[in-house]
Amino acid sequence: MNGKPSTPLLVGIVVILIAVLGFFFYRTLHQDANQPPAGVSGTLNVNGSVPNGATITLSQREANTNQGFAEFANNISATDTGDWTFPEAISGKNYEIKGALVVNGKTVTTADPIFVSAPATGESLTFEVANASGTKNSVISGSVDLNGYVPQGATITIQGKGVDETTYTTIVSSLAAKDGQTVTYSTAIAGHVYDVQGTLYDVNGQTIGTSTPLQVTAPAKGEMLTINSTAQPPVTPTPAANTPTPAPAQVAISGTINFNGASQPNTRIVIFQRVTGSGNNFQVAQDNISPQNGVTWQWNGGTSGTMYDLFAAYKLRNSNGTDTDLSDSSIITVAAPASNEVFTINTGYSVPQNNGQISSSCGNFNSGNNTWTATVNFGAIPSAQSYWMQIGTSNGGNQLTNFTANANNQPQLTYTYTVQNNTTYYARYAYAFTPNLQANSNDFSPFSNTTSFNCN
Repeated sequence: MNGKPSTPLLVGIVVILIAVLGFFFYRTLHQDANQPPAGVSGTLNVNGSVPNGATITLSQREANTNQGFAEFANNISATDTGDWTFPEAISGKNYEIKGALVVNGKTVTTADPIFVSAPATGESLTFEVANASGTKNSVISGSVDLNGYVPQGATITIQGKGVDETTYTTIVSSLAAKDGQTVTYSTAIAGHVYDVQGTLYDVNGQTIGTSTPLQVTAPAKGEMLTINSTAQPPVTPTPAANTPTPAPAQVAISGTINFNGASQPNTRIVIFQRVTGSGNNFQVAQDNISPQNGVTWQWNGGTSGTMYDLFAAYKLRNSNGTDTDLSDSSIITVAAPASNEVFTINTGYSVPQNNGQISSSCGNFNSGNNTWTATVNFGAIPSAQSYWMQIGTSNGGNQLTNFTANANNQPQLTYTYTVQNNTTYYARYAYAFTPNLQANSNDFSPFSNTTSFNCN
């Protein structure tokens, strides 16, 4: 023995290594093929004076952990409204995502982290890029989210000041007081940080609402100033004797749900409300909202001019009729009436891969064009509301068909196709607990393993 391994031993080690690597490579491909349509994506909100050659680097870690951040994207163009994506995000996991704007290898500024449950879309990362020597006549623009009772003749005034200044300067005044009113500050200096504030005045010049100052770096666009009006509607005249006092007219508060993650069976969204400062318990404003991203909500029981606290709760209905709270949004405070209010819910849930059965049978053969009439059955999944079915001539392909359908409480979904003689086809499907879904919806499970069939 001279300490060197023999040739047969080396060969054996190499064979084992190849087998192990092959196993992990195969397993990775198999897992990737069955991953749910997850991922997290959104847009970049880049404000300020962006240096030439600046790029953005994005990093992530699982939320509420002490593990280090892992970079998942770099060299992204530092362009306002540009897109970003984290395709490796695993459905059902919660993530903390942060960004850095980099020039020549050095971080110039960072974005505040966002916390999000995968899958998710439309998430925004905001970068404020300050520069003391920027050019003049840079523009800050956006719109006003105006809530509450707005009396006739009311106007909006927009003011701004540098963060190191003590006095606001009027940017624009006497704007018509309407929800969605556009505002523009066109004399800002690029790279300077400003506080911008909106004030609502009645026809007599009395202040009836002020926004929270918005801190933003010029130039910037798509910014939002929220003003809640404190004005009250006119008092109803005293009715004649023995005539009941009419109840105040009820108005609506409405908006959408930013729903991140997949939904579970037997779940729903509930909106709760209470009068701000009342100390009362929250009451149900709207129940049985479908847990889907972008779904709308509306409460019609508000009183004009009254401030309300509202939040959205994601609830699971238990078999005994009780509810379990799975996730809540943050509380928003708005004056009625109001619209375009958004609640964000992170579910932290992933739909399991389905274990349904796929079967097929070959019917009539058409010798003229060498085809068969084949029937394919997709077995039902308990509690499923939607299915996404694919059949192709390659494993995971959809050359023959690719469509979605509602479950409609059927024990199985049966479809008939014309297939080529002696050609192997591969069928697979996914499911979701939400009805009326389109292909590629985040609510679908991973695809099933494929089942092959051949009519010969």
